[in-house]
Amino acid sequence: MQLHCIYDSVRLMTSIFALFFAIFGFTSFAFGADSPGSEYRLPEISVLGGAMGGSAFDALPSVSKTAGQKLEKKKKSTLGETLSNEAGVSSTFFGPNSSRPVIRGLDGDRIRILENGIGLLDASGASPDHAVSIDPLLIESVEILRGPSALLYGSTATGGVVNIKTNRIAETPLTEGITEVRAGASSVDAGRTIGALSRYRLGDFVLHVDASYRKSDDYSVPAFARTAAERAESPQDPEEFKRVTNSGNKALQGAIGVSRPFRDGHIGMAVSGYQSEYGTVQEKEVTIDMDRVRVDASGELRRFGFLDSIRFKSAFTKYEHTEHEGDEVETIFGNRGIESRVDAKVDSLFFGLQHQYFKLSASGKGAFLPTTRNSSLGVFALKEAKWGRFTPSAGIRLESNGVASEQSSNADFNPAESKNFFAPSASLGVQYQIPKAESSTQDWILGLHST
Repeated sequence: MQLHCIYDSVRLMTSIFALFFAIFGFTSFAFGADSPGSEYRLPEISVLGGAMGGSAFDALPSVSKTAGQKLEKKKKSTLGETLSNEAGVSSTFFGPNSSRPVIRGLDGDRIRILENGIGLLDASGASPDHAVSIDPLLIESVEILRGPSALLYGSTATGGVVNIKTNRIAETPLTEGITEVRAGASSVDAGRTIGALSRYRLGDFVLHVDASYRKSDDYSVPAFARTAAERAESPQDPEEFKRVTNSGNKALQGAIGVSRPFRDGHIGMAVSGYQSEYGTVQEKEVTIDMDRVRVDASGELRRFGFLDSIRFKSAFTKYEHTEHEGDEVETIFGNRGIESRVDAKVDSLFFGLQHQYFKLSASGKGAFLPTTRNSSLGVFALKEAKWGRFTPSAGIRLESNGVASEQSSNADFNPAESKNFFAPSASLGVQYQIPKAESSTQDWILGLHST
């Protein structure tokens, strides 16, 4: 039954993709796409799709963005550690291989992690030893959203939203090819990383290819890995001297994307894969083997009828990770699903529709949750105004959620049941631009919001 639901979802996604390709192809033909040699500049497009106009920092919820050399200097092996020094952000830590962002003290499913505006659909929010299923090496920017704008991406994002941008689907034309190579090494764990990305112009299309590889051994420490008190409390545990057992990892990532940009929009698809094998320092015999395959599609039209812009995004994800205890399989987690959204902008009003369906499963001795089928359908809107130095904004989201568990042989789980919830959410905020002193080069903004 569930396979049938997933099959129907994939068929629906495929039909939507075909429809959008037809619409964008016709629009490009009817209005005249620019030749590959034509050069024109477009404003930067953030996760908000340019909803507020200008920089994302002009929107109320202090949307912070890290990119370029600033991001390159901060990149670590995990997303949580990469962002841990951002304002208001810390990270969980389950060894060097698994950490997730913590915003204003909230973590887990209260923080939505997106890739190019669509959820990752992994199991990183279910347990601190589950790593986020993306390697930060080749990401090109990260955006952090708080307050009213977070409601655009889910009712559970009470702490905020972290959006990872890879630009695998090019949204602007490419005038010349780009090739980048990024590499790094660390002495503490004999770590080595290497990655490369290339973008080529193929007529009116842009082709993107990237790949990365990461490997590290157990990392070194100055003396014992455990404190004297911990060693006295459990003397039967093996001594860890000058290294932390089971802290090594190995990860491989690759992707290919193709898009058709034109003056008033773009359309494209991308396929990516991620594989990682890493140890958990708390459990010395446990290693996790993670695999994820994802198919993305997106399209946008600007100046479409009375709308300033309309955008479509969708992604299908197949995720699985297996926890091994020694040579035995302890637990298998799986997540398969699809998330899609259509959003539009008119002046300073941003609104849209979002749908998500996924099946999260766990089997084996270490399974701590039953297999569930989860679906949600939400509508959202965000509006802002400008009153002198004050910028008030308001966001609203109406969302219907359904959860259905499957019967399990595990006696610790309740019998199968299904529940439905209606989850309205609202958020208000205001920001004030503090007058800048003549000798100052820094803009200061004071913001307040509630959800």
